Amino acid sequence: MPTFSDPRFERMRSYMTGEYPYVQVFDPGLGKIHARVRGWMQGELFIEYPPNGARWVYNGRLDVKWIPTTAATRIRRADSIWRGTEDNHTWHQREDQKISFRPDPWTSNLPASD
Repeated sequence: MPTFSDPRFERMRSYMTGEYPYVQVFDPGLGKIHARVRGWMQGELFIEYPPNGARWVYNGRLDVKWIPTTAATRIRRADSIWRGTEDNHTWHQREDQKISFRPDPWTSNLPASD
């Protein structure tokens, strides 16, 4: 069976495993979804998201897609999960506010580090 290799993957920059930031995406085919950024290149993000229509249970399978960077807004830190009692709503609000002041590699003019 033939396999497909996207040439964009050769030029794609990526985060270390477990450090993927969350974004809110508006896509004409999908509507508004929350996704994780797996990598980026000039003008495009490679995202993963639950299958269309999945709300609670989707057995871990994620769909992937290339989208323009202009279609995504950063919404949460990669490690912003509920780990204990110290990670309360106030902590999440503070972390989300920090995001709005921190440039992302795909929007900043600084060279991204590998």
